[in-house]
Amino acid sequence: IFMEQWLRVCEANIQNVSIKTLEGFGNCLVTTKDIQIGEIITSVPDNCFLHVFGNVKKHNSTEHGLERDLAWEDVTRQLLLKLIQEKRKGKKSTWYHYIQTIPKKIDVPFLLSDTKLKSNFKYKFISNEAIERKKWSLSIFSQMKTELEPEISEKEFYWSLSVVNTRSMFLPF
Repeated sequence: IFMEQWLRVCEANIQNVSIKTLEGFGNCLVTTKDIQIGEIITSVPDNCFLHVFGNVKKHNSTEHGLERDLAWEDVTRQLLLKLIQEKRKGKKSTWYHYIQTIPKKIDVPFLLSDTKLKSNFKYKFISNEAIERKKWSLSIFSQMKTELEPEISEKEFYWSLSVVNTRSMFLPF
């Protein structure tokens, strides 16, 4: 219901779609009619997107052993902060209805100890990658706490990081 309210508030064209809860998938946007090749199913205005703009310069780093795109990292930090700020506004946020569709609790491997990470994955390269990403996320958390938002909690940070990592895309232009 919140997703549909959010789309209506944004004045998205949702006449050909409906939101259904599908077992194993959660809330999904589904079509209400057969789709023709090339047909526009739905459209969502730009103001419905939580976005950040800035001077994004592409450069890489291999800190923590990971090849990272620092432009993406900067945008990620900005999105994390914007999402946290909007969530804190509660019903006053234009994003309130959308935020209500996001799970309140998201389990992330980053919260596990390195020992647990090593034992939870069958393949060593996966557990090693998880440990490196945990180090990366801790450095981002530390930077955000110091530079941007001293009041951010670890729980808030990991929730927003999970949301941004699973519900966003980076367009470097």
